[in-house]
Amino acid sequence: MNIKIRFIFRTNIGKKVRLVDETFECLDDNFSINIDNENINDFSKAIDSKFTKTLKLAGTERAVAFFKEYYEVRYEGENDFSFTFNSRTGEHCIIYVYDVEVMQGVALLTGITRNKNLTIFEIQVINDVKDILNEFKNLYIDELDNYGYEWTFNNVKTLLNTTVNDTFIGVAMADGECVSQKSIGGSYTTAIDISKIPIAANLKKIIDKGFEKIGVQYQSNFLNSDRLKALWLCNNKSENLGIWGDSDKILLDFYYDNVYFLDRLPFLLSELTYTDDNNENYRVYINKYDRNISRWDLMHGWSNFYGQGKYTSYEITINTSESDELDSYVNGATRHIYLVGNCKYQINFDLQNYFLGGHTNNKYRGHIIFRFTDLATNQVEVLNYYTDEFMNYSQTYSKNITFEKELEHNSILDIYVQEDIALHESYWDDNNEKKFVIDSSCDSISINVRKIAGSQVRLQGSTINLYSQLPHISLYDVIVNLQKMFNLVFSLDKDTNKLVIEPEIDYYQLNSNTLLDITELVDYDSEISIEPASGSIDYNKISAKYSISDKDYHNKYHKDQAGIDFGEFKTEFESYTKGELSIKNEFTICKAATYIYNDYYTFTASYENENGNLKKVSADKAFVGVRKVHTHQQVAERLYLWYNENIYSLYGLQQINILDFCSNDFDYCYDTPRVVFSSMANLPIDNLFYTYYFKVLQEYIQLTGKIVRLKCYFDPITFSTLSKKRVVYWENNYWKLLKVSDWSPTKPVVDVVLLKMIDVEVPAIQPKPHIPDVQWILGGFVRPAQVDVNNLSVTMLDTLSNVGALISNKAGSVNLNEIADAVRYLTDGISKYDKYDFAIVECFLAANTQIAFPDYTNFDGLRAWPVVEIKNTAFRDIKFTGDFKMNNLEIANDNEFYTSVFTGDFNCPNLQTVGISAFVNSVFNGSFNCPDLQTVGDGAFFYSKFTGDFNCPNLQTVGFVAFINSVFTGSFNCPNLQAVGYNAFLNSVFTGAFNCPNVQTVGTSAFRYSVFDGAFNCPNLQAVGNVAFYRSVFNGSFECPNLTSIGNDAFLNSNFTQITIGANATLGTGCIGAHSTEFIQDYADNGKLAGTYVWDSNTQHWIYQ
Repeated sequence: MNIKIRFIFRTNIGKKVRLVDETFECLDDNFSINIDNENINDFSKAIDSKFTKTLKLAGTERAVAFFKEYYEVRYEGENDFSFTFNSRTGEHCIIYVYDVEVMQGVALLTGITRNKNLTIFEIQVINDVKDILNEFKNLYIDELDNYGYEWTFNNVKTLLNTTVNDTFIGVAMADGECVSQKSIGGSYTTAIDISKIPIAANLKKIIDKGFEKIGVQYQSNFLNSDRLKALWLCNNKSENLGIWGDSDKILLDFYYDNVYFLDRLPFLLSELTYTDDNNENYRVYINKYDRNISRWDLMHGWSNFYGQGKYTSYEITINTSESDELDSYVNGATRHIYLVGNCKYQINFDLQNYFLGGHTNNKYRGHIIFRFTDLATNQVEVLNYYTDEFMNYSQTYSKNITFEKELEHNSILDIYVQEDIALHESYWDDNNEKKFVIDSSCDSISINVRKIAGSQVRLQGSTINLYSQLPHISLYDVIVNLQKMFNLVFSLDKDTNKLVIEPEIDYYQLNSNTLLDITELVDYDSEISIEPASGSIDYNKISAKYSISDKDYHNKYHKDQAGIDFGEFKTEFESYTKGELSIKNEFTICKAATYIYNDYYTFTASYENENGNLKKVSADKAFVGVRKVHTHQQVAERLYLWYNENIYSLYGLQQINILDFCSNDFDYCYDTPRVVFSSMANLPIDNLFYTYYFKVLQEYIQLTGKIVRLKCYFDPITFSTLSKKRVVYWENNYWKLLKVSDWSPTKPVVDVVLLKMIDVEVPAIQPKPHIPDVQWILGGFVRPAQVDVNNLSVTMLDTLSNVGALISNKAGSVNLNEIADAVRYLTDGISKYDKYDFAIVECFLAANTQIAFPDYTNFDGLRAWPVVEIKNTAFRDIKFTGDFKMNNLEIANDNEFYTSVFTGDFNCPNLQTVGISAFVNSVFNGSFNCPDLQTVGDGAFFYSKFTGDFNCPNLQTVGFVAFINSVFTGSFNCPNLQAVGYNAFLNSVFTGAFNCPNVQTVGTSAFRYSVFDGAFNCPNLQAVGNVAFYRSVFNGSFECPNLTSIGNDAFLNSNFTQITIGANATLGTGCIGAHSTEFIQDYADNGKLAGTYVWDSNTQHWIYQ
């Protein structure tokens, strides 16, 4: 068999590049090649994969020399079996069969064997794609190039409102550091810290730069599309906000010559004492006011004693002042050296020949002070340096000080040059404060501030490489996570040697270049198996999401509202296999949000909110988002750029760059967010999952999805075309070519696996032009997804509902008359649900059906569809076994549960209104729990039976004949019921207590013909209408201490033996039934006093107790 392998690659020889082109014969008759595209649907490995089994090459003299040079083969000693080689090295090669190219790839040396004194080199050839992508692993985007940019206020403004070199922007990010509230001019205002601005790079530019670096070209409609070009990448980690990994840098270098000072200064007595070698004693006085060595002090420090400058003369030489604020220091505009936080510095101070003149017995020592003030915390740190000993006046000293200092926050450094005076005991007195004449000079004072390598710092006026400000992540990370966004497929075009990169939905487009008709190539004599494509998947759940911190305030709010992360897709479908396909993107999607401290501003937001204290939240890898330009007049008039407490500037422009999750026409989330946090004209519906994953997955999930396993004949020429022939035609269908197993010239009939391509509808959904007014809730705008229902298919609507998408029909943006029933309604086999009104409108169950009813808090368990109302007598004549639960139900309309039976508890915590005849002739074997029920309509519970308690603590009004002919075995508990209407409980039976402590009025015939076996507790009842309790039976007590009016025949035929009543009551004829005449008289005889009256059968009178 004629098999050859040709190595062709370039190598560096010193400073020269040499082309290597060597061809060798292969020994192995068992040579074979595999094609495996099945892992395209493993979304972390979507790479066209082709590989060989082991190839063997004879160890000829030329081959041995080749592998020694390029694969580092080394023999140790005299033993030919003792050798080493580099198994990680791979070189480009082409495999030919009968001079037909069948494969290109990378050849790896996997082993060396000896056979009859012949050395054999064993190699495996794998697809070039992985090798190319692996080159990106050590290529970091912050090291791709050098683009110097002077860090000035004007240039920062340019970065913040437009693009620089079409590659970079500054991002206004509300994270508690970049955008925050600063004290400016005595009041707090919104400002952007220019040392904390994240620099974002255009993703397309970064990818192009990376391919340029590795010397590979690509061909891709997708990478050249506007959809990719819209994306930008950044991070707000501290290491991304400075000059990352650069060398030492001198920031400040200057010196004074011939500095002279003369003044009379106050000193304070310290606790220090000093004894010299002659045993003479001294008290030590220190400066009351430290003497700053800044140029401002040299220029402006006037003396009240001599009437001349403290510093009488000096000369200054400035070698370096790297930033504007350091210029201000050496030019005398400020007294402080401003140092940027998150940086490590080296400070060098050199003082030469300091001289203190005068004729006195006193002594002095040199005292150098470095005072650091943290501008974020106002904490002060003081470093003191002294000469070794006190010395006589007129003695000179020199001092060189070098130290390193790491600063977390922006700080100021003040340097003081002064002396401590040792007062001789001959001058002692009781004064703790003295003035001394200081007449001093020095040859020179040198100050040097150096930034130490690797520190992160941006200095105003310095030049920064903008690439260095990008996230420190490899281009491989970028490619992998980009693949997870757009479901990309990678392959190598052997004709152009370019890397093909396209989304899978485009990769398998039908055209003459990609299509192969295998009708004549199939071996029909061999077995052909057809199986459901769903059998090849091992999951029934799908999720796709970005990496967003749980601390992120807006993501946490979204999760609390919707149960999923911002932009997450999540669904589940029926399948015997149980598992989850999880797409986890390491990028963090950006979110724009109205600024918490000013509604006029919108910034990219990433923070944790601790009681109004915003703390930065960074992305694990990088933020990805779409550039938008926020425009508002207040951005120009009130927003500041801030460098430090003394250096800031009004922004002055109306526009500012932000990053967000969507463009005008595409949502880069996997699924439409349920909550957005800034105002926008339209919320696009097209997103990552429905655009790039939906159709691909349906080929496996739908019932029409098929996988075929068969055998095909491929000669070398046909096989060589398979790198481009991604789709095959067979049996009037198109199929994706998934796998070819062990092809070789000696075995041209090989196993082939195909996946049927099916036409899956992904409906075109256009956003509505109208967006309803948003409502500010807990720092977020709650906004439903906007969809054009006129263009919405039933399939897509069901898909949206399965993942909980909100439809904006209740916002007035949908015309009900234009909505087809199939779009408007959902069904679950039990009932029909109106998605516009959030109401059940029809029941499909036959009369007298017995059913264990599902939890109808949300229809079909979908978060998007709460059951708020029931209409059209939906559930009459049904027996509900088990508890009945509708947590979102607010209204039960007329006749809804007519003659229904409830064997368990009836729980509707949000039910507020029960309509006319809603529960006529119904039976409740459990408790009736409706804590928010306020109104019961006429005849609502006519002929109903309640075995358990009736608990409606907020019921206020009971309508006409509401509970007529009802039976209450349990207690009737309505503590807020105030009025019982006409005939409300006519002919009812109360076995348990009737507890209505706030009822005040009982209407005409309200409890006529009723029976009360339990207590009747209405302590605030004031008026009872005519025949209200006519012929009712009270077997328990009747106590109404505030009752002041009883109508005619109110308790006719009742037989009370004890009555508690209020004072001065108005009593009608036959008011209490039996013995009414006696009661009216005895009550009057007792002055109509309030209290309890007991019937005495012996005296035939009511006795006042």
